[in-house]
Amino acid sequence: MATKNLARTVIEGGRHPRNVWERRSENTRERRQARETSALLRDRSDPDAVVYARRLPVYQGFDDKLSPGFRWLRAQAGRPWNKVRSELFARFDTRTTAGRHIVFEHLLEAVEHAPRRSPRRHDLFVDRHGILQTPSYRRQRGRSWQPLPEPTHELRAWLGERRVIARSGSLFWLVPTRAGYYRQDKPLSQAEVTRFRTLPAWYLSQREQELLERAKADHPS
Repeated sequence: MATKNLARTVIEGGRHPRNVWERRSENTRERRQARETSALLRDRSDPDAVVYARRLPVYQGFDDKLSPGFRWLRAQAGRPWNKVRSELFARFDTRTTAGRHIVFEHLLEAVEHAPRRSPRRHDLFVDRHGILQTPSYRRQRGRSWQPLPEPTHELRAWLGERRVIARSGSLFWLVPTRAGYYRQDKPLSQAEVTRFRTLPAWYLSQREQELLERAKADHPS
């Protein structure tokens, strides 16, 4: 519940319940695949053709209670940023891990020293006079975030390491090669096209970034 003490109201809430479920689900899937692969290695005469599947990453997601802190920041709009920043450090004890996490990784990150073209939901900025200001934009309700049509682990199991490319009005799979590149494979079926087009843009962008970072780590130039 909210209190007059902002430092006690804004709390670090631990892992988000969905993130906990995703990690447990991925652990279950990995253990099942490991058992199946071990059985193949035990029964086959050619073990070189059997490899253990790579573990899919599940990134951390936290359930912090931050809205009261962002509301307090927005209420300070029109005041000198130096004074607001001093009050922020006076309210939170940055000597603690939770205090540092909330102040440096959330509240201060929400303040830009120049307005951005596409600010985040809570963003504020400091103008050239050193005054804290709110951005003059309004996001349309329902368009800021689109949920996934199915669980993350099912999408990752379906997509794997593959990517999708549009050629001549059709969608084709791109499969990775041993050299770290991609080659064009068979076209997507109608059911696969329908399933792929239901994926939101933010998920496709995030996945492309993950594949790019993984390729750089596996094949450093």
